[in-house]
Amino acid sequence: MNRTGFFQQPGVAYAAYGVALLFLARFPSYLLPQQSELSVVLSIAPHLLLFPVVAALPAPSWARAAGYGWLVVDIATEIMALNGVPDAIFLSMKYMGVRISTP
Repeated sequence: MNRTGFFQQPGVAYAAYGVALLFLARFPSYLLPQQSELSVVLSIAPHLLLFPVVAALPAPSWARAAGYGWLVVDIATEIMALNGVPDAIFLSMKYMGVRISTP
């Protein structure tokens, strides 16, 4: 599949643009209380919309599997953060074991 074929698939381009808009909308949501419903939706929805985009990528299956793995880990750590898990725990999971120094 060539690069132009990726964006000609039905719905994939809309999903990709929707993801971009939702990620942009997430920035002002940092000013909202952490547990607000809007904050939860803006943190999880773009990740869920990325699943069909990853599926349509013209990439080897191992690369798509890595994309799915990243999405699952990132969604899980977003949920952990929204539920008040300490930063040192969810950030170390999010960044795959990178040590986070705390002041």
